[in-house]
Amino acid sequence: MTAIQNNNNRTNDIACAFPRSSRLRLRICSLAALLGLLLAVNAPADDPSLDVGDWAVDSTSRALEAVVNKTVNIGTFTFTGGTGSLVISVNANGTGYHVGKRYVIPMRNNLWGGATSGTWLKVLPAYDTGIWSGNNFDLDIRVVNAVMDVRLRVAATDGVHPATADIAIESTGVSVFSPKTGTGTSASPAAVFGGSVLTQLDGRVGVNTVPSADAALDINGGDALGLRIRPRTVAGPPAAGTGTWSKGTLIVDSTGVLWVCMAGGAPGTWKKVGAP
Repeated sequence: MTAIQNNNNRTNDIACAFPRSSRLRLRICSLAALLGLLLAVNAPADDPSLDVGDWAVDSTSRALEAVVNKTVNIGTFTFTGGTGSLVISVNANGTGYHVGKRYVIPMRNNLWGGATSGTWLKVLPAYDTGIWSGNNFDLDIRVVNAVMDVRLRVAATDGVHPATADIAIESTGVSVFSPKTGTGTSASPAAVFGGSVLTQLDGRVGVNTVPSADAALDINGGDALGLRIRPRTVAGPPAAGTGTWSKGTLIVDSTGVLWVCMAGGAPGTWKKVGAP
């Protein structure tokens, strides 16, 4: 019996408690008919392979072997027009350890039409619980035309305890999801997927990198990018009337001079960085 039938039957049971001539009974029956129509229109398809389209949710699981660089496929996703996104949450549970990560993966034309087409890329997680008892995993993608291949890879292991990875997938723009379970062996990809550059690990944040253990904020700009503090519109340090400032705050004035707050206050005590 379907959920729609269950809901209608429960409503009919309630209606039967009232006399046939009761206006309340008529109203309940009318609501039951409307509810059945709404549920029928919005009911999910019985075939899991049809759970695609503008927005869909799928769930599955895969076995992670206790062998470093061992891979297991999740499946392929075909995107309508080559555009859409995936949000993949993975919770790996093994004996004595649990590692959870969440990945946000936008699909863009530069993936299937650019230099990285057909190349495996490591995806940085948006959220990461971190390595646990020597065990960890990564997620990689490879895009060819409008099709994205997704796999899990054992990044670290104690060599003893395998794990079961429970996977939840939220997708937009996917016309076909083809699950796969094949395994293989592959080293970590040399390239990182550039579409998800912000990752959080144990309260530390990395931009285009996994944050190091001693950094609250770790930024990897490579050779072409750097950290920028947008300048204020006036020269000099903050003046009275600009609010209360905290010790350690950095600002750049309109002339490009960097200032640090040495003592909190309104406006506090400021010093030029590098000044005597």
